[in-house]
Amino acid sequence: MKINRQMFIAAVIAGTLVLAGCGSASGSGSKTDADGKADAAQEQQAEQDAAPEPEPEPAAPETDYPTTIDGVRLGKDYNGADVAIVTFTWTNNSDDTTSFAMSVHPKVFQNGIECDSAFMVDDADNDKYTSDVRPGTTVTVEMSYELQDLSDIEVEVTELFSFSDEIIASGTYSLQ
Repeated sequence: MKINRQMFIAAVIAGTLVLAGCGSASGSGSKTDADGKADAAQEQQAEQDAAPEPEPEPAAPETDYPTTIDGVRLGKDYNGADVAIVTFTWTNNSDDTTSFAMSVHPKVFQNGIECDSAFMVDDADNDKYTSDVRPGTTVTVEMSYELQDLSDIEVEVTELFSFSDEIIASGTYSLQ
């Protein structure tokens, strides 16, 4: 049976208090002021020791493809329409040569709706999106997305082939 840390600490404190109560009684059945103050100090210290520790921040998900979202900037597509250009840093920590496109799945949402990919954007470096990358190598990838307007966008990245939908990276970005 597994005992968690808080239950263990509570049991130790309770045991200490029981033993302290049994050993502090004098032969006449009364406590002196010094003993009473010492017991109160011990109880206070025990309560402070039993205070719950703050929750640790959740760890980054374990993945063979750690990805960060480095930023978002506004650009134009071949028709002159506004697009969001998202910059990612991606590392291939798998055992195989693969590409950003075959390992992770970035999504961009605006006003609650997924944005379509934009093509033929002159000021975006789309070349590394499908480039094969050897294990242990990190690359910067840019992808562009069609926009409805200039409101904030949400970006999230998950593994392309995974049994969980755990998000590797996410954030909300302003286009203005």
